[in-house]
Amino acid sequence: MKSPLLTEIQLFLTKYAQQERHLGRTTILSYRDTLKLFVVFQRDHLRCPPARLDIGALSYETILKFLDYLEKERRVSVSTRNQRLAALRSLCRYILFRHPDHADTISRCLAVPMKKRVKKMRDFLETHEIAALLNSIDRKKWVGGRDHLMFALAIRTGLRVSELVALRPESFKLGRAPYVTVEGKGRKERSVPLDKSIAKTVSGWIENKLRSGNTYIFPTAAGGKMSSDAVQHAIRKYVKLAQEKAPSLRKKKISPHTLRHTTAMQMLNRGVDIEIIALWLGHEQIETTQIYFSESLAIKRKALKRTRFKSEIQPPMRPSIELSFFDDL
Repeated sequence: MKSPLLTEIQLFLTKYAQQERHLGRTTILSYRDTLKLFVVFQRDHLRCPPARLDIGALSYETILKFLDYLEKERRVSVSTRNQRLAALRSLCRYILFRHPDHADTISRCLAVPMKKRVKKMRDFLETHEIAALLNSIDRKKWVGGRDHLMFALAIRTGLRVSELVALRPESFKLGRAPYVTVEGKGRKERSVPLDKSIAKTVSGWIENKLRSGNTYIFPTAAGGKMSSDAVQHAIRKYVKLAQEKAPSLRKKKISPHTLRHTTAMQMLNRGVDIEIIALWLGHEQIETTQIYFSESLAIKRKALKRTRFKSEIQPPMRPSIELSFFDDL
């Protein structure tokens, strides 16, 4: 027989998260991993076996100890720590609704604060670095052709890696006004326009290079869906090769998400409105996109050119007075 808390966790992950909220698979798996860590922490560090866990195991002090364990022993980042706390908060809100008799304890759990983190500047690729990366890929091989198109498409569209590997031939509309439709976070669909050159390359890949029976545009050699780790491994390999032509890449930490940042910065530096960029990238809140403003040196340089600094402060000019006007009075 399951303990009261384990029963609530199971209902939270299945009935609530999947059936009622229709949360995405990635979100549910993240919640599951957090709650599993929490149960294991209770067992190994607080000597409370899972079979004996009741709702009282969710307390302000216990959650603080769990978060401290994550940071000190598992050495997670502040961002990951806050992500784990967000999952616990979501569980607490669910239990609070089902068990109002535990309102005092659960309300204190919801009061555990997020930790502020130092926001570092995000790396993105400059124009010559993009060229070096794409030119480092051997397009004569099937895998090279796949990776070249995948990274070129990522840079031009700003798709997330999860959206990229999930693309299917039917995701593309390659007519006179080509575009690709993706399912982003929260299962929200959005369409991203394609320029004619990348649309032509995609069309050629589907017709000539994509093997029959492949469900995805960028499949593995065996024909299955690529994992995010596989994309990460591929970009690391090509970045290492590209460092000979672009040494500046050695100072940057490049990941598939860096290509998404590159798209945003390229658009921002070309004067595209921030609201358009937010729609393009699928950001729910405009504040997420505004981060790029603080990171764009190109915009700051333009502002510097428009600003004139004078070595001496000139006295204000007095307006001239037309005396003839007063003479007529």
